[in-house]
Amino acid sequence: MPKYKTADTYLWYTTMKKEDILHELDMPVATPQEANTLIIHPGELLCRYYPCANMNRFQNTNALKAHIRDKHNEICEGEGGGSITAERDAAAIAFYNDLKSRYDTRVASAPQPAFPLKRDGTINMSELKRQAMEMGVDVPCEQCKLDNVSRRCCSHARRTQCDIFEEFAPYPSDTIKDP
Repeated sequence: MPKYKTADTYLWYTTMKKEDILHELDMPVATPQEANTLIIHPGELLCRYYPCANMNRFQNTNALKAHIRDKHNEICEGEGGGSITAERDAAAIAFYNDLKSRYDTRVASAPQPAFPLKRDGTINMSELKRQAMEMGVDVPCEQCKLDNVSRRCCSHARRTQCDIFEEFAPYPSDTIKDP
């Protein structure tokens, strides 16, 4: 079995949606190389051809190559089939590592949302949980599950232990009132 299939970054890639990673900083756009040949790495499931409006994940790399051949009139490198060489396997791993690194850098540099506040200046915990779930954060968080206090996750009393509070911009303690 090719090594790229067991790489953590490839497994991460297979769970991502195109709109999450198709960003100018994340997924490099496939552009024609010499002799109109695109380099599609083993295991790729998302079309990176610019401009392609197809947001669907393909079942396998061959289906992606057929899409590029039929819809974009391009030829993909390695159309002949056969087993994956060690060089292509290493290039695929490097591609997925680079993609994950670009994604992590962009996500880390994105501004964190501010805490939702009530009129009295306290944190609106219901809105906090709703926003956290919209951001893809598990509610209750792992730390609250480990501490066996899932029902009190995102409570004001647990703000120093609860992982969800880390997803929001730090707030100065003198501007947020304790209930």
